[in-house]
Amino acid sequence: MRRVLAHLAAVSLAAVVTAGVLGGAGELIIVGHVMPSPAPSLKAEAKLATLPPGLAPTETSAPTEAPPPTMSPVPTLSPYALTAFRFSGHNYLGITNTAPEATFAAPFAGKVDVRTYQFIDGDVRVGSNVTSLPFFPYVAVSSSERRIVYRPGAVGTVTDLLVSDGVSVQAGDPLFRLIAPGPSSWVTFYDQKVPYQVVVSLQRTNGSGDLDASVYFSAP
Repeated sequence: MRRVLAHLAAVSLAAVVTAGVLGGAGELIIVGHVMPSPAPSLKAEAKLATLPPGLAPTETSAPTEAPPPTMSPVPTLSPYALTAFRFSGHNYLGITNTAPEATFAAPFAGKVDVRTYQFIDGDVRVGSNVTSLPFFPYVAVSSSERRIVYRPGAVGTVTDLLVSDGVSVQAGDPLFRLIAPGPSSWVTFYDQKVPYQVVVSLQRTNGSGDLDASVYFSAP
């Protein structure tokens, strides 16, 4: 009887121990089934780089363009030297040209009258044809109110005619061009001491008096 009781006690003790182990194992299984731990934060703390003094970046400004040099004003020369004078009771304008190959244009609209003169044996002749002597043109423009006459130098050597006798012109149309330095016919006909290259007269068409021709030759 004692052996039976001892055996039963041993069996009971073994059952209790087994249950404890299983319970412990179950405890471990539950505890071992853990949720994943949160991953360590990968967010790095940003740090501002600091440069030592003297190496700090400096702002580079664009190069400033130097202002252009100031030019001194150049005086404007009149293209003509003008000399007003009187001869035989009439007013004339002597012109000394300061520009090479100057072209003279009609100052107003009108009809052109071109006549050529020669100096023969001390006399001024119109309509002559002595080929060995120079021909001097008188170029006139006449309107209903006024008549202007130009007396340049010899045709072909000093003066190049750009119009023909009898044509009509508008203000600004070319009349003749000086192609070489040379005196006006006035120097040959009347006064060899004057330096004029062109002599101009301006009169009212009806012949009632002289007008001032210099208004058409003012400096620009």
